[in-house]
Amino acid sequence: MPEVGRRPRARRWASVAAVNLLTLAVMLVAADWGARRLCHAEFEALFSRRARPLLGDLPVEPHPRRGTALKPGYRDDLYRVNADGFRGAELPPDLDRYRLIAAIGDSTTFGWGVGEGEDYPSRLMERLRRSGLPDVYVVNAGVPGYTSSQTLAYLRELLAGPLGVDLVVASVLWNDVWYSTVAEWHPSLLLGQPPAAWRRWLRDHSGLYRCFAVSRAARSDQVDVFNAPAFDLYRSNVEEMARLARRQGTRLILLEPPFDGGRMPKDGLNRFHIRYTRSFFIDLAHRHLDAVAEVAERHGVPVVPHRLSIESRSRRDLFLDTLHPNAQGNDLMAEDVAAFLIENHVLEDLEVR
Repeated sequence: MPEVGRRPRARRWASVAAVNLLTLAVMLVAADWGARRLCHAEFEALFSRRARPLLGDLPVEPHPRRGTALKPGYRDDLYRVNADGFRGAELPPDLDRYRLIAAIGDSTTFGWGVGEGEDYPSRLMERLRRSGLPDVYVVNAGVPGYTSSQTLAYLRELLAGPLGVDLVVASVLWNDVWYSTVAEWHPSLLLGQPPAAWRRWLRDHSGLYRCFAVSRAARSDQVDVFNAPAFDLYRSNVEEMARLARRQGTRLILLEPPFDGGRMPKDGLNRFHIRYTRSFFIDLAHRHLDAVAEVAERHGVPVVPHRLSIESRSRRDLFLDTLHPNAQGNDLMAEDVAAFLIENHVLEDLEVR
């Protein structure tokens, strides 16, 4: 008899637990649905697929000194990373026969959104070789999401490593501008690790997580914020790049980042909860570029303009979005860089190792 009495009680408890779990599940689904609707406007820019390079998605992985790095051996329908961590094919075994150029920077150097061989470093090598320079090799050391701090750390590695880089072409700006708007900004943010796998899963599938993770520090009423410490660090990092290259006896050239104002929304951009009006954003970019020009002049480092820079007229047909050129745009950048290197006899000073 006691066994018979316990069984109904156990079944009742199981039924109550099941009902409570079902109720909780329904409440969570409803809360997640509400979070997606209420927070959508705030987190869309940060969590959109175009913003993924900033968040550590493929093809990057954690790196102890640079925060992130390309995954050696990674390959998908669009991108290939070789065993040395550069975008593109494997390095030739006789690399010491070539004058080696390293293109470093962010996703605009990496070639975000364009296929194999369509990034500007690949096109640059092709153009130089067609111009009668068969002993030049260009490696694409661009990494999506890189800031000036990460680019500087990578430059240290490249110049101290075994490759023997002869010329560096560096382009970095936009991620420093984006991150400068994060509430409670600090320098280590520019060397941050990508989110753990479980956080990336929640980010992709949970509106509640996105709402609370992003909105807890939100101050969406802020507009056109200038972060002086972030700006000073950017300028300091560019200056240290120039000093480092000089100490290592390596030529450094700075490349203006691409930008298409015609694709920028009229009401500006909203990232990390601080809105940039269009005019302020362009003025802020010019302020950073003016700082680069001042540093470059002081250290005798050339700054290469091109037909896709912020000074150029809008060319919507050459861009995938405001910042990233399409294949034709990358080719045009490569053409202008190649012309600069040839017309200014930069490569003539580089000796084959």
